[in-house]
Amino acid sequence: MNKKILLLFISGIFLISFCYGIFAAATLTSPVVYGNYSSNVATTFISITGLAGVPGITNITCYYNESGGTTNTSAVLIEMLNYTSIQASFNDSNYSGTTNLSNLVETADISYPSTAIGYNISCALYNGTSLNTTLSVTNVTIDNTNPQITFGVATLADNTKTNLYNWTYANISLTEIHNCTINFKLFYSNGSLVNTTLFTSGAASTKYINWTSLNDNIYMYNVTVNDSAGNSNTTATRTIYLDHGSPVPVLTSLNASQTTLALTIDANGGISGTNTTCWVEGVRATGSSVSGTGASQTLVEAGLTCAATYSYIVSCGDSAGNSGTSVATSFTTSSCTSDGGGLTGGSGSTTTWKNTYSPLSEELEKGYTRKLSAMNRVRVMVGSQTHHVGVKSLTGTSATVEIASTPVEIVLDVGEDAKVDVTEDGFYDIYVVLNGVENNEADLTIQKVYEEIPEEEKTSVKTSGDIVPSEGEDEEEEKTFTVLIIVLIILLVAGAIGGGIAVKRNKNK
Repeated sequence: MNKKILLLFISGIFLISFCYGIFAAATLTSPVVYGNYSSNVATTFISITGLAGVPGITNITCYYNESGGTTNTSAVLIEMLNYTSIQASFNDSNYSGTTNLSNLVETADISYPSTAIGYNISCALYNGTSLNTTLSVTNVTIDNTNPQITFGVATLADNTKTNLYNWTYANISLTEIHNCTINFKLFYSNGSLVNTTLFTSGAASTKYINWTSLNDNIYMYNVTVNDSAGNSNTTATRTIYLDHGSPVPVLTSLNASQTTLALTIDANGGISGTNTTCWVEGVRATGSSVSGTGASQTLVEAGLTCAATYSYIVSCGDSAGNSGTSVATSFTTSSCTSDGGGLTGGSGSTTTWKNTYSPLSEELEKGYTRKLSAMNRVRVMVGSQTHHVGVKSLTGTSATVEIASTPVEIVLDVGEDAKVDVTEDGFYDIYVVLNGVENNEADLTIQKVYEEIPEEEKTSVKTSGDIVPSEGEDEEEEKTFTVLIIVLIILLVAGAIGGGIAVKRNKNK
């Protein structure tokens, strides 16, 4: 053979072998140098490619050591024997497997990247008992700790209510030093997403976001961090109220008596949840009181003059810093002849009452307790109808109580009670109990009820006391008695006359 041809042939064989070795060599593709992994997260830890370039492989054994240097062959991570018989399952060229990393303790955090040493991972490829080649990577870290996140002091606190901004700001500090993704999420209070923003971080750092141009609403946000090992952590969710609406109050009449006015304050105007405080301005502030929070509150002033007009101005402020003031609104107490000091209504009653007290409806629904001297009463609204419970007279242990519109008088000893159907609809409406008598005052509890009258009772009054007959009933009884006497006299006279006639006839015979 020509020496030149032979030389070219040999060179070609060498070149092909050389290229084959370069492009088909086995490679440890996972883990990677400076890779960060967690034994808490399932992952393909060992992955080898290009095994077809290393013919005759019968088994693979992977080891680890903690500080570099000579491979510790007793620290086995994974071992696969009889590779030849199962190599088809690895595509005849690749090997990968999820490895139990429980033997690898968590390494101290290291900077990324760094020259500090983590685990060294080595995989030995054998032809029978002969070592063919060893594949290695260095500085592999094990991280089982979730990233630690803290909100910065400049971040608005949870449940902040403000009218100073049209934005909300979130700042976090991250102590995780491996590659991380940081996800800021902003929601409406109903859970729908407003915005999500993703950052990456190569090392421990501080990140912030400023969500701008937000409308008045209730917002929630949190931050989630994932590190390169797959560990994750999420901050607590914070709620922010952006509220620029001023609660301008509107006043309407709730109840009026001769001496008391009760008004409703409608303080709506801000975002639900920003508590509102209301107060009375000017001269009316001294004797009045405001109760309740939120959009609806109640103003009450007692000790007023009957048939007199009073003007009120109310201001309200919410917890977001907004405030508003009502216009001056006037209200008039009851006339001097229709309430306290006036006459009772119904059945021709002409009782004159000294004072009438007007508790709120919610007080009567819970049970309103008050000490009343004789000729004092309490107004009770049942639906749109006005009724009264009053004390007409007292003894040391009892009270005569009148429940009207159509008056019913009941004598109650201490501890006795009464229920009355004042609307004649088959339901008891007012309940009264005498708790005690002291210092010429009856201690009464009066309560609005709605209790169906049992079929077997069918009476408008149920009481453990004594019902006092009304004047009409007395007159009716007197009329009935008089008629009976007259009838009896007529019968007696008729009998006497008849007897006399019979006697005379007998004598004539």
